[in-house]
Amino acid sequence: MGAWGAGIFANDTSADVRGEWRDAIAAGEDPAAASARIVAAWTREPHAAAWATDFWTGLAAAQMETGRLQDDVRDRALEVIAAGGDLELWEEGGQAAARSRRRALNRLAERLRGPQPAPKRVRRRPAPPDAGVERGDVLRIDAPDGSRSALFAVVHLGRDRNDPILLALDWRGGEVPGPERLATLPSLCDSRLTPGMGGPLEVASPILLSVLVDTPADAFGPHLGAVVARGARRPYEGLAASPATFAEIAEFVGSGDFERLLAQSPRTRSLPSAAAALATMLERSGVDPAMFGLDRD
Repeated sequence: MGAWGAGIFANDTSADVRGEWRDAIAAGEDPAAASARIVAAWTREPHAAAWATDFWTGLAAAQMETGRLQDDVRDRALEVIAAGGDLELWEEGGQAAARSRRRALNRLAERLRGPQPAPKRVRRRPAPPDAGVERGDVLRIDAPDGSRSALFAVVHLGRDRNDPILLALDWRGGEVPGPERLATLPSLCDSRLTPGMGGPLEVASPILLSVLVDTPADAFGPHLGAVVARGARRPYEGLAASPATFAEIAEFVGSGDFERLLAQSPRTRSLPSAAAALATMLERSGVDPAMFGLDRD
């Protein structure tokens, strides 16, 4: 998930958690129950460890600003900050960015340890716009000039139903396959180098795109393409690229970058998947990949 600043709520995770917390309090939910529910939901997510700092500091700060800070959330946030938080990631952006993030985390820790405000009234926020798609939908997105169309499977919908994640499918045009075929159609992949024993390996990486829906005008509709199948649910694993609108994805479909992606797709060059690459590395080190249920094919 993306970050646009060093502040506590200047990232997708903390901002989403804050919204969930305020919605729960505005709806009259018991604070302890709401806190437990949010923690349980977020910590079950596949990549929870990757944004633990954003989650715990965001939830603690959201509870504090409403005057309902829960002891267990406060303690967990302080533990995360004391352990260094996510400063290692921020240092990759330079020392100035890391210093800004450190100051934000330290200021929050001071406030969490200090006197807490009385409970405050929280107003309901407007309902977010619907993205116009469901998980399991397969979308045909057309380039604005009509030069090309591409297929994308909706593999994830956020809690507010307005932040879908799309998996690009390896379809080169022509007749759109039927629903059964669409459910198993290979994903469109890019290639990348990954370190390995005996030298780097080129690995196939599926194209995942996060869609930004801020207003009703951003929703998917006939002006962008069509829903060509429903119920073709596919697993969602991995992190998506930085958010883009459906309109920006349509522009991407018609771009030279997308054309190059099609031409360079591992489908035409038989690059290994991540599992196959791991199997190759194990073989190079004298370990039988079958011991781990892996196969190079």
